[in-house]
Amino acid sequence: NNMNIEKFNIYETKNYNLFKLLDSNREPNQRILNKLENSIKEIGIQIPIIVNTENEIVDGQHRFWTLQKLGYVVPYIISKAWKKDKHTIDINNTSSSWTALDYANYQMKKGNLDVKKALKQANEWNNITKNELKPTNGLELLMSGRTSGSLKTKLKTAAYTVDVNTGKKIFDLLNVMNEYPSRSSLFAQKFVRATKIFFHDNKKINLFAIRKMCRENYLSAYNNEHHTAEYLMDIYNKANKSLKREKTLF
Repeated sequence: NNMNIEKFNIYETKNYNLFKLLDSNREPNQRILNKLENSIKEIGIQIPIIVNTENEIVDGQHRFWTLQKLGYVVPYIISKAWKKDKHTIDINNTSSSWTALDYANYQMKKGNLDVKKALKQANEWNNITKNELKPTNGLELLMSGRTSGSLKTKLKTAAYTVDVNTGKKIFDLLNVMNEYPSRSSLFAQKFVRATKIFFHDNKKINLFAIRKMCRENYLSAYNNEHHTAEYLMDIYNKANKSLKREKTLF
């Protein structure tokens, strides 16, 4: 069947006040802005921004910010088909993929209380660790359940649920382990995920055994978080057994 495809007209303006941002637009990403600025300076703007009939930017807010900063003309297309409640995320995904943090900010703006609570805590941890524990990794720690490989999907589909109490316990455990020399960043995603699995697989954790295993081993992460979790479980169990044997000697 033939579809009636509407002809799009490209308009141009230097009136930056003409455009409005949506709540569903992403937060500014400095890496994207820097990349765009260099590209636009070199070859100009290649893709117009897309707005709805109310001049709200549907796609291309990073291009808009860059053009505005450079004082360049903004080429834009008006999409009459865009609906107020349509998933702006899906439209934005046609240019550059959304990160888990983009989805988290979007869900928070929509009023998702679980995500709001998790983001607040994740940002606090990011400050406490001087940016070592990235907000996304904080969200991984705080997500309910043993594993967090589906973080991005759960944020995208509004299925994310938070478990602050468990998340704080795992964060405290990471801080204890981080007091000792290691071969990996203990706040990196691979180690965070592995520690979460390790924590969930132990009903009760002996901190004396944790400190002993850290003194006797340089902690490191494998490519697979499940292998890292197995490694942690192995050296923890050895430390725990050693402590029990030591107790029987006195």
